[in-house]
Amino acid sequence: MGISLLAGCSTPSPTAADIAAQEAEAMAIRMEAEKQRLSAEQKLVEQQLNNIPLWALNPPEHDSEGIYAVGISDSKRADVAIRKASLQAQFELAKAYQQELIVMNAHTFRIMVRLVFLSSIRS
Repeated sequence: MGISLLAGCSTPSPTAADIAAQEAEAMAIRMEAEKQRLSAEQKLVEQQLNNIPLWALNPPEHDSEGIYAVGISDSKRADVAIRKASLQAQFELAKAYQQELIVMNAHTFRIMVRLVFLSSIRS
């Protein structure tokens, strides 16, 4: 003689409305998490900006004392951030120096033209 035991449990299948409600709730949770992440990121950026010296945000104008440039960068690795900032500052210096050379060359050209003009008048 054999004994059989059949047992079962049945839960009703979720309806489309149930699934839609669960998806809406999950989306609301994801949106709130994203909002909190963005808020934390914004606070971090504001904190980083507060740590930047004012002269770096508004570098001095070029004058007879020198040519100024600032490089600002970030990276998860400090050595990479420093290297990137240094390269950015060097690039800005090169651009400023090139502009100074253009102005100096134009000034030198004007002086040469005047000298040629004056020497032609004297001749």
